[in-house]
Amino acid sequence: MPETDLKAKRPRVARNAGLDEVLATWVLQCQAKRVAVTGELIKTKAKALAARLGLSEDQSNYSNGWLRRFQERNGLKCFRVHGESGSADQDSLDAALPSLRETIAGYDKRDVFNMDETGERTRIRLPYLCIVCMC
Repeated sequence: MPETDLKAKRPRVARNAGLDEVLATWVLQCQAKRVAVTGELIKTKAKALAARLGLSEDQSNYSNGWLRRFQERNGLKCFRVHGESGSADQDSLDAALPSLRETIAGYDKRDVFNMDETGERTRIRLPYLCIVCMC
């Protein structure tokens, strides 16, 4: 037997192809809407979808290994999110800006914060790893 045959890996098949397909479609829809999808969010959504589809809890273990295999089966990759580029709809911002300026006009400049500064002050942890489709 050739050595390459011994090193070949068999393709992983999902235990529940229906759940896998629905979850992959959900991830793609989130990506189309520019929603950051994390691994924990995918695992939580998988549990909710499994309950909705009537799958038993013991049928799947939504571990990090399960998540890695799900990503491999569906061509998903995990990337570190940098900066704010593309994180907001520019048309909506342009429409809301006059109203926002009017609202903050009554405050002292020292009481008006950039959202990044507010996040640092309140220790809000935004997701820094995002899962996207590489199809």
